[in-house]
Amino acid sequence: MNNEIYSCAYENNLICFESKTLEVELKNKESEIKLDVVLEEKQISKIWGRIVDTNHRPIENVIVNLLRPEYIHFKLEYIQVNATLSDSDGFYEFEINEYNKNVNYVVSVERK
Repeated sequence: MNNEIYSCAYENNLICFESKTLEVELKNKESEIKLDVVLEEKQISKIWGRIVDTNHRPIENVIVNLLRPEYIHFKLEYIQVNATLSDSDGFYEFEINEYNKNVNYVVSVERK
């Protein structure tokens, strides 16, 4: 990817809430339904960044790979953990679950 740059950031120990989907049906004369919803607190880490060209314009639909370096038979290999596409503003994001927080990651980018 010539003349293109990307940035990456890492946020650790973010507090968020796990989302859930509920199916709700309104009866004929009901205009409102009250629900008690309990969301579980969940700690996550995020790796995120933005893909831009040399003029700092966002680049959409760039493949962003999250890789984990690992030695296999004494040779350094990069194992793909996840992949995503940059959005219309060039942003991408990966959530890292609590079991994979102490792992070194590599982010690579490529055109489709």
